[in-house]
Amino acid sequence: MNIFTRLFGSKTNLNSQAQGITAANAEVTTAVIPENLFVEATAPESPNSSVEAKSIVNDFLDQDFIGAGARDGFNFHSTEFLESKKKEIKSRFSFMIDQAILDKRQSRLQLENFLVEIGGISEETEDKLSNTIREMDHTLDTLRQQKELASMDEGWVMSCLRKYHTGFAQGMRDYVESESLFGSTKIL
Repeated sequence: MNIFTRLFGSKTNLNSQAQGITAANAEVTTAVIPENLFVEATAPESPNSSVEAKSIVNDFLDQDFIGAGARDGFNFHSTEFLESKKKEIKSRFSFMIDQAILDKRQSRLQLENFLVEIGGISEETEDKLSNTIREMDHTLDTLRQQKELASMDEGWVMSCLRKYHTGFAQGMRDYVESESLFGSTKIL
């Protein structure tokens, strides 16, 4: 027994330790912690707005147009509906491109203003900002070109339209097959 009491201590020693821990927990739970210590009122700003514009475009292009087309083809199975949805996709794409262009132009203006503010202080920073502005100009030109191509059913939006059309055709085939299968089993 003597070995166990040396290793683990006596019961009275354990009870006093437990009471001390309980008292410490009570003090912690009664302490008031200010909310602003962990929560900020505003969301953090992204330092790289070009990633945001790309994510807007990529989010649109990564949508499941095949699945949406298949659902619509099965449920609505008309050419008018197909053409209407294709126009809607082009319209949403153009709107999204307009938003990306606007975001890019605002970012470019901020960089130009920053370039003016640091003029003469650091040539290396000026060169880096100039390179970033040139890259933004290239991205803006690409976005404008894609908007023009979208009006002619070409460019990036073409893949979305083809995917939707393929899905719509599959949905129509599924509808026709289900109708012929269930239609042949009906009792006259």
